[in-house]
Amino acid sequence: MERLSQPVIFEANALEPVTTFLVPPNNTIDEILKLANIPTTLYPYVVVTLNGTSVNQDQWHFIEPREEDIIGIHVIPMGGDGAKGLLRMVALIAVAIAAPYIAGAIPGLTAVGGGLTPLGIGVQAGITLVGSLAINAIIPPPKPGAGYIIGFQGIPPIPTPIPIPTPIPIPMPIG
Repeated sequence: MERLSQPVIFEANALEPVTTFLVPPNNTIDEILKLANIPTTLYPYVVVTLNGTSVNQDQWHFIEPREEDIIGIHVIPMGGDGAKGLLRMVALIAVAIAAPYIAGAIPGLTAVGGGLTPLGIGVQAGITLVGSLAINAIIPPPKPGAGYIIGFQGIPPIPTPIPIPTPIPIPMPIG
């Protein structure tokens, strides 16, 4: 029995649902990537798996998956903001370390043993929250990189049936 299409699993971003689409059979991996409309500029950041095993990019042009093979296309997120990310991380650690000392310096928030009262713990959490928000406003986190492929058209996903729950009678009290 000959398969009419080859299923391909596409993961553009770990935070988004995985897309599954069908491609015609007898295509190489390179041709499948072209059918999926993945820009060639992203190829250095694309990992292709065949039955769970990574396929080297120099083999994409001659490997032709068989009908029982499972193909996975995964885009590695790019990005990073260099020194800004390091500075933000150090600042957030400083806020986490300083918050209990700042809350402990406020009169009435320390217990007899030197720890914080429940109100002091709440103030500490508030200081940490406000400090983290301020740091992220001053040094914003990086935007997602190639993990989000802009304009990915691809081939329409395989429709998955949605299970319809069977109605369960709900007892209703009367009177």
